[in-house]
Amino acid sequence: MPKYGEGTRGKTLHSLLKAGFTFAVIFGVSAWSAGARAQSLPDALLDLIENHDRINAAKNSLNAATSRIRETRGAWFPELEIDINNGFQKRANPGTQDTTKKFNETSLSVTQLLWDFGKTDTDIDISRKNRESAAINLNQVRQDLVLEGIVAYIQVYSANRRLTLSRQSEDNIKKQTELEDARVAGGAGFSTDVLQAKTELAEAQSRRVVAEGTLRNALSRYHALYRDMPKGVNEFRLPPVPEVLMPRTLEEAIEIGLKENFQLRNARLASDIAKDSVTRTRQDLFFPELNAVVETSHERNLDGTIGQRNAQAAKVELNFPFNLGFTALDSVSASSSDYKASIDRAADTQRTIEETIRLAWADLETARQNHEVRTAQVEIAAKFLELAREEREAGRRSLLDVLSGETRLINAQSDSVLTEVSIVQAAFRLLNAMGRLEVSAVEAK
Repeated sequence: MPKYGEGTRGKTLHSLLKAGFTFAVIFGVSAWSAGARAQSLPDALLDLIENHDRINAAKNSLNAATSRIRETRGAWFPELEIDINNGFQKRANPGTQDTTKKFNETSLSVTQLLWDFGKTDTDIDISRKNRESAAINLNQVRQDLVLEGIVAYIQVYSANRRLTLSRQSEDNIKKQTELEDARVAGGAGFSTDVLQAKTELAEAQSRRVVAEGTLRNALSRYHALYRDMPKGVNEFRLPPVPEVLMPRTLEEAIEIGLKENFQLRNARLASDIAKDSVTRTRQDLFFPELNAVVETSHERNLDGTIGQRNAQAAKVELNFPFNLGFTALDSVSASSSDYKASIDRAADTQRTIEETIRLAWADLETARQNHEVRTAQVEIAAKFLELAREEREAGRRSLLDVLSGETRLINAQSDSVLTEVSIVQAAFRLLNAMGRLEVSAVEAK
């Protein structure tokens, strides 16, 4: 039976090892990042939109849509059909001798579409629009990846900055705690002040642990997107807002977005394709197909006829299959309903895009105003802490005031970083909603 205290010591050792491992992970990433040269954000984004799986998938879809255009055009080219049969045929012939012969039959036909009342031309138009839709989708995927890449980069920058501030605050409170210990040892301080300092130190350590977790999450997101851990995290810089690309007013942003947003353009194009599908359904079900056919056949010992028999034919065929249950009317009605549904979806997409632009604009305005307030708050908190430390040394200020000032400063600095990041993120989200977010926007001044 273990002695009393052994379980407690085991738990303590386990906690220390766990804390040490967490510190090693964060410190290792920071040290490795500091020793490596950071890749610039534009270069990282260029690699991202060149090699990401979503980009490859969109490119393959575009290639497939291009091939389908050639496939639909093939309906205007002649179609060759060859049939070759060889075998034995036993035939009972009434009034004559039965025959059992080896036979062969070869037939060849060439069919050329003359006119189908616009069905093939409509198919080609639909294929072209599908290719255009695939190209728009590729651009949308590229812009969305650029936004995700910027946000992932900014989140690492933000988390690392806040972790740095948390560590600085923790170090400052540690120094203050050591000073209070020295005062108590010299008979000039109070034990309650030491306990108060240690309480604030524990709070600072808690903030640092939370900041470490936030950085780990940001690094995980970065790795998932870029498929590599970031290098030179301490060299990360917040990209500036591309003012030359920003709209002057909300109305201008909405006007541009309703014209250039890729998601909205694709929704409108889908409506056009649905409209063409209604036309295609009518052409297929209510109009015939006219073909020119040339045939030649060669038969030997077939159907009781001994010897070679050849035949050639040239003709024009009119094909018009029609279901007497009048299901063609139902097919047209279904296509028309699909078209109406696509119009409704496009209208809903337009309202969603307008809402996204309005929200991004509002977030940008709010973040800018909030950043001004937070910047002033940092300056005031820093000045207060400086004076509080001086007055504490002179004995005119309580320890609680100094520690509270330290806490207010770190909170103000963290909030300032968040508002600064919010400005940049809102700006790039606005450009994305407008359909104008490219890698070059990161370098624009």
